[in-house]
Amino acid sequence: MNLSAIKEFLCEEGFRATLDDDNDIIFKYEGKTLFIESYESDSVFIRIVLPNIWSADSEAERQQAYVCANNVNYEYKVVKAVLTAHDNINLTLELFLPNEHAFIAVFERSLTALNSAHRAFAEAISNYSESKEKQPILLN
Repeated sequence: MNLSAIKEFLCEEGFRATLDDDNDIIFKYEGKTLFIESYESDSVFIRIVLPNIWSADSEAERQQAYVCANNVNYEYKVVKAVLTAHDNINLTLELFLPNEHAFIAVFERSLTALNSAHRAFAEAISNYSESKEKQPILLN
């Protein structure tokens, strides 16, 4: 995937897109910092990451995070909620696309999907924390 073309597109759309040391594109959307990464070994794969949306500080919170992340993964297309090795939740949107033009065509919907999943996770974790029974929370 041609990240230069994607970065140029983001800049044309008014985003302040920059490249980091890993050659990922960093940009902000609605006050959140996201990044886009791709892999030379897989030219049709691209990932948008909304990192560190929540942090687990205990084993109980890790269990809550797993349940809520699993519900997000089930309910939202192409979005994954992942508990990292550092006990943070990242949201990722992963796509196989033939070229950057296809990415541009689905970019707005991709951001909407990430935002919706972010809200759903935040609501689910809040509801889970308030629940005394600690049962899985259905998002819809």
